Amino acid sequence: MYQKDVYNNSRKLYRSRNRAIFGVCRGFAEWKDLPVGWIRFFTLLAFTSTGFFPVGLLYLLAAFLIPLEPYDSSCRDSSRYYSEKHYDRESDWDKRFSRKKREDE
Repeated sequence: MYQKDVYNNSRKLYRSRNRAIFGVCRGFAEWKDLPVGWIRFFTLLAFTSTGFFPVGLLYLLAAFLIPLEPYDSSCRDSSRYYSEKHYDRESDWDKRFSRKKREDE
């Protein structure tokens, strides 16, 4: 069974590059292993119920103070896609030309 090591959490808080606005909610969700949808929902709920001043100001402050996620860690999904056999540029190119040849005949 998978058990999370709560005491050895050495990840840092970053703004996510896969973001909706500034990446604060997704960055916080990835940092704490929480679903980003719920973080955004509660942020929007707090924003609409308290007005712009407290929550909006804190969100903008967090957007400028929390550093942006390093480029390498944000590309983990796309780099895995390109490194595996799912995507092979030469193979895809050959398939396109062979398909075109068959259609021409």
